[in-house]
Amino acid sequence: MQHATLKSCIKELQNVKLFNSNLDIVDEAFEHLVNKNQKSDMGQYFTPRYVIDMCKNVKSKIN
Repeated sequence: MQHATLKSCIKELQNVKLFNSNLDIVDEAFEHLVNKNQKSDMGQYFTPRYVIDMCKNVKSKIN
């Protein structure tokens, strides 16, 4: 995605209220819309979804 396109998307999404929303959808959209280089430039790194799911399952079994 080109920088200008990303900037335009961010501008449009700034006023969207995300509280009480399905944040998994927001996370997934961000992961797909922003490439790895752009995310690392912003200091954002993401754990793959399957690792997150595994950790949640392990925690559930421990408790």
